[in-house]
Amino acid sequence: MSKETIRDWKGSILGWVETGFFKDTIHDKSGRLLGWYDKSDGYTHDKSGKRIAKGSQPGLLLR
Repeated sequence: MSKETIRDWKGSILGWVETGFFKDTIHDKSGRLLGWYDKSDGYTHDKSGKRIAKGSQPGLLLR
């Protein structure tokens, strides 16, 4: 499992994405789970499980 930090244009940390075999999880800078990208269905989901976008779109959850 790898971890990719996501920063804004000023270099401040917004959160990170942990890459897994079946899904990538998106966390805010405090470590709270915001959602995930399910590689098997090809959609990004919010923390309640609702589909919010087709493809991997972690930026939609980090706003």
